[in-house]
Amino acid sequence: MGRALGALLAAAAMLSAAGCSDSSAPPPEGARRKPRPRGDRAPRPARPRAPAPRPGDDTIGRLTGAATAPARPAKGPWADAKVGQFVTYRGPRGVKITHKVVKVAPERVVVETTTVVGQVSNTAKGEFPRVVAAGDGPRGAPEDARWTRETLRIGGKELPCRVAAWRRPAAGGTRVHKVWLCERVPGHLVRSERIEPDASEPTVTMELIDFGG
Repeated sequence: MGRALGALLAAAAMLSAAGCSDSSAPPPEGARRKPRPRGDRAPRPARPRAPAPRPGDDTIGRLTGAATAPARPAKGPWADAKVGQFVTYRGPRGVKITHKVVKVAPERVVVETTTVVGQVSNTAKGEFPRVVAAGDGPRGAPEDARWTRETLRIGGKELPCRVAAWRRPAAGGTRVHKVWLCERVPGHLVRSERIEPDASEPTVTMELIDFGG
């Protein structure tokens, strides 16, 4: 019995020295693990995608602060005019121009214009929209116009005016434009001025001399 037990212990020692250990035992510390086949990896969950923007959607603009509101319509200079109202201007070289409102419709105002040069008179009719695009400057004033305020006295009446002035390049120099506007006057125009020193007529002025109705 003692010999048999000694033989078994010797065989066990030989098997241990040969590395024949249990395959289910954990690998020794620091040993490299065999990579698992790709097919054994669990699939990653798919990331949700943002929906594509629909036509007219301004989500990005709202988030970035770049959203722009649609341009709102604005009242035209003749929007509040009434039938019978008139304005009369004196222009260069004695020209006299009178605008008279002859018809007011929901969308437009019909104005009869009479121009008198010396003994010659001419009359024509024109239509003015009561509502204009918000981007249209008052009386043609561009976006870069400089605005100030001034009071003019016309026919014994003081008219508080908004004044727009702007410059434009011209042949041989610079042309200066200036308009005076007052909402108490039909059509709003009180005075207009164009100054171009190198032109044959350096200053062209049209100013209100009478209004009413």
